Amino acid sequence: MVNYWFGRDDELDAALILSGTVAHTPHGRYCFQTTYLNEKYTEYFEHDNGHKLIWVLRNPYSVIYSMKYNWRSWALNELFEACGVQFLDERLTRNYKRFGVIGVPKIVRACLSYKGKTGQIIEIAERLGNERVQVIDYNELIQKKRNTSGKSVSFFGSGI
Repeated sequence: MVNYWFGRDDELDAALILSGTVAHTPHGRYCFQTTYLNEKYTEYFEHDNGHKLIWVLRNPYSVIYSMKYNWRSWALNELFEACGVQFLDERLTRNYKRFGVIGVPKIVRACLSYKGKTGQIIEIAERLGNERVQVIDYNELIQKKRNTSGKSVSFFGSGI
C-alpha cells in the first residue's frame, strides 16, 4: 500500500485523488479507508469502474463500547444523525426533535449508529455482488491472519 496523504486533511486527500481533482502518479492499486461515508455510502453505486470493497465487520459489543467511552461526542453524534436516527422509536423521536442528540441516551445513539452503519453492507453486497464485495469478520482476521489475508489477496486477484 502507498500513502497518498499530501495535504492537511488526509481523510479528504483520497477523495481529491479519486475524483481526479489532484493529478498524481499511481503506484499499484488504490486502497482507501471509507469509514466516514456514513449516509453517502450510495456513492459506491454511482461509479461502475470495477472497484472492489472489503468490509470489516467488528463485534458489536466492542464497537459500541468504544463509541460510548472512547469516541468524541461530535463523532458519535455525526454518525448517529447520518445512520442511526431512522431507527428511533416514537418516544425517542419526540425527544430527539425537541432536544436534539442530548434527548437520546448515548448508549442508544451508539447502538443505533452501529445498526445503521453495519446494515449498509447488506445493500452494498446486493447491489455490487459477491465478486466485488468481501465481508471479513475482524476477530477471524486477528485470529487467522494468514488464512483471512490470503482470501483477501485472492479476492483482489493478481497485480497487487
